[in-house]
Amino acid sequence: MGHGASGGRADILIKDNLGKPLLIVECKTAGNEFNRAWKKALQDGDQLFSYAQQISETPFLCLYSSDFIEGSVRYQSHIIAHRDNEKYLADNPTFKSFKSVSDVKERVAVWRDTYKQDYTTKGIFEDNIQPYHIGKDKYTLADLQGISAADQQKKHHEFATILRQHNVSGRENAFDKLVNLFLCKLVDETENPQDLKFYWKGVAYDTHFDLLDRLQQLYQAGMGKFLGESITYIDKSAVQNAMRFIKQNPDATQKAVWHLFLQQKFFTNNDFSFIDVHNEKLFYQNAEVLLGILQMWQDIRLIGDHRHNQFLGDMFEGFPTRASSRARGSISLRCRSAASSS
Repeated sequence: MGHGASGGRADILIKDNLGKPLLIVECKTAGNEFNRAWKKALQDGDQLFSYAQQISETPFLCLYSSDFIEGSVRYQSHIIAHRDNEKYLADNPTFKSFKSVSDVKERVAVWRDTYKQDYTTKGIFEDNIQPYHIGKDKYTLADLQGISAADQQKKHHEFATILRQHNVSGRENAFDKLVNLFLCKLVDETENPQDLKFYWKGVAYDTHFDLLDRLQQLYQAGMGKFLGESITYIDKSAVQNAMRFIKQNPDATQKAVWHLFLQQKFFTNNDFSFIDVHNEKLFYQNAEVLLGILQMWQDIRLIGDHRHNQFLGDMFEGFPTRASSRARGSISLRCRSAASSS
């Protein structure tokens, strides 16, 4: 990048077996330096996107740090898919693509506006990642980390920051949605240890619709298992089943589809809406909030020893909210019970 304050070289460039660029890694000291670099990347792309402009065919970028915490090495990686998802672009034809840009500013705008500043935290340095394959389409309990002593206060701050950044004013509603997400995560760790559903796989492998569908399925299971509540959830197979006799018996098919429509329209509520969703634009705005909060927790393991369960209850009791202390205590009790049952 030349000389001066904005100059320098990328720390690591990895090429594939054909000699084509695969990954650019920028390494930072853990803590404040890493956090400042990521904040700068979110603002204007910083070094990562400047390097990407020089080798525009590089499909992945990563900001990396590592530290020694409680007797073990912990690393942090924010991995950006610097390539276009053609299916996603086909569903959103007005969005610009990476291949259409000509400078750093436009490149960062595509990451921000088209891909909603998407990144993942796993997919390069884990033991179960194959060489020269970036990202994962399947996550297990082995990918999750235990809870450190510093996690609780840090998560309080991150949660409040996300709400503030997205102008989420309904704190009671946001707290309720957070409870719903924790219920989903507890169910997921209990019932899907080898193929976790409570995970954003990144725009290269996932869609907002698929993620929300997985959360709804987990929520239905959790409400039934831990709270004895029956939740209406209509999955893709139910629709396919209703449509299978469309040629032989169109009237019966219409009746079956209409019944599903009535259930979806009148018997369901979006249990993961941090803002009111009335149209497609608001759906994607809420998806940004949901992803930010989900990614706070997806790498942390909740079930396990007494320390995890205590953390879960204490965290809900300590979260700042306008909800009454009685409500917080009830939620805390339910979460501790669910974690203990798990």
